[in-house]
Amino acid sequence: MVAIADRIAAQAAEFDALIQVWKALKALPPIVDDNYEEYRVRYEGAVHAFIRRLIDNGRIALTFSEFAQANKARCVSHIGFNHELKAWSASDWMTALCGEVGEAANVVKKMNRVRDGMGHRNKEAPGHLQAMLKAELGDVGCYLDLVCQALGTTMEECIREAFNNKSKEIGCPIIV
Repeated sequence: MVAIADRIAAQAAEFDALIQVWKALKALPPIVDDNYEEYRVRYEGAVHAFIRRLIDNGRIALTFSEFAQANKARCVSHIGFNHELKAWSASDWMTALCGEVGEAANVVKKMNRVRDGMGHRNKEAPGHLQAMLKAELGDVGCYLDLVCQALGTTMEECIREAFNNKSKEIGCPIIV
């Protein structure tokens, strides 16, 4: 019963977000208006909020390119990390990535302690470890994407090529 109520609430939130898109679209003045930029920003914000609702509700999957665009924007923005991709060398980016992988590995080590009956040695509650691992793996994905972008490629391109090459190598017809 709760699942149905949650789905209804999610659909209502989607509908509310869509109404905001419609209102913002109707408020757009002709391009000659001096405040056009302000209206355009409001409209784009409403569209992004609507899309975010759809993504949050599992109706639209986040694509590699959408993620990469947002990740880079946050990295270089003065309201984000204010860090240009080229400000670091490939070695700097890989060091940062390895640091995040190490943090994820540390959480897995703690999960192994729980598995092996030594969870009392952990500071964190066993139920919290899964959420910690999820967060660390997310950080790994963010840094991996930034490494790829700093090197002039994309995660999608790297993953597609590696996956398809491995499928070819092992004689598997599954490719992406």
